Amino acid sequence: MFLKKVNFDLQPSQLIGVNAKIPIAILPSSDYTVLQNVDFVRTDALRVLFRTVLTALSVRKPASERSLLPELNRIRDQWRSDPAMPWVFGLTQGYDATSESFARALAGLADLDIDEPILDRLIQSHAEHFAAALGYRKALSQVRLRWIEREQDDPDEESKPDYLLERADGCFDILDLKRAALRYDSIVVGKKGRLRFNSYVSELVAQLAGYEKYFGNPNRREWALAQYGVRIANPRLIGVVGNYDNFDIRRVKLALQPYRDNIVILSYQDLIDLLKKRSASV
Repeated sequence: MFLKKVNFDLQPSQLIGVNAKIPIAILPSSDYTVLQNVDFVRTDALRVLFRTVLTALSVRKPASERSLLPELNRIRDQWRSDPAMPWVFGLTQGYDATSESFARALAGLADLDIDEPILDRLIQSHAEHFAAALGYRKALSQVRLRWIEREQDDPDEESKPDYLLERADGCFDILDLKRAALRYDSIVVGKKGRLRFNSYVSELVAQLAGYEKYFGNPNRREWALAQYGVRIANPRLIGVVGNYDNFDIRRVKLALQPYRDNIVILSYQDLIDLLKKRSASV
């Protein structure tokens, strides 16, 4: 039995049987069974696969496995198409959306071989916690920035940074998400004295620089202010990429040295740690 995953304590349970068709036992004596923040842990060779499901399940006492299976199968199929969705079914219409709950769910998804749009959907559904953990007032997602007065090498129509984050002074910083689970052993390549980001992270840095260039034009700045209330001044450029198993902060700091000091590269583990600190402070 695994009792800890990264920095999350896991609660052992007697509800899951080896050959169980559904991982839930309904006690005949209870009118309702309610589960939230359910941890699923299994091993695959030497890997430990971990997933927290933001779950709310309510079942009346007369419910049988036969009556539950169609609903559970529907939820399973829906989750396959969108693994970031919360599992909410039965009689309960809400789920635990605390910062701690968000951190656990993000930790589970960050271990999976999934693209950033799925991670982004989970983050969008917890945008308040996401912004606060990073020290911002709010987060605006997928703002469409029209490239007026464009140069030859600029995008043809528009750019969509994943997030614009409002600082305490009312101006915004820019954040973009990439994958957490990567095919690379490290986001930094090269030997001592010649460290650099791999091509995937270099593309992320180039995207952030492109968003900064957009706001370098005064007419585009005025357009963004009029359309979205977004004011940009000396923006910090933040990239979130990689996880605890491919992100060495010492090597990342060395690889960042050739860049301007307004670029920050964080891992998903960094974000999860910030969420946990916020949960503890609250």
